[in-house]
Amino acid sequence: MAQAGAPIAESSRLMTNRIAVLKRHTATELANTRAVADNRGEAGKLLDQVNNPPWKAGRAALVYAGLGEKDEASRGLERVIELHAPTVGLLKVHPRFDRLRQDPGSRDLLRLMNLPA
Repeated sequence: MAQAGAPIAESSRLMTNRIAVLKRHTATELANTRAVADNRGEAGKLLDQVNNPPWKAGRAALVYAGLGEKDEASRGLERVIELHAPTVGLLKVHPRFDRLRQDPGSRDLLRLMNLPA
């Protein structure tokens, strides 16, 4: 009988993980929107709610880029590379990273990753 509850427990665990991912995604997307709208305080508060380092690093880079803080954005990109964050593959192609790709420091980081700048 213990095995009968195993699929339910696994399903519950997977759903809990999915909800956590959605919360991180929503908070970081909203933080990025606030940053682009130049609402620093709200962007910072939302970003502080994200506690997954690889996820937060990539999104932090976007938020700082949205705020026009290129040095902080570059540090976020360095952290993305260091943590092998999932965002690393998007650095070269995602439109939200356009502002960062225009920055000479960010272009140097892309070259370090063997991505054409």
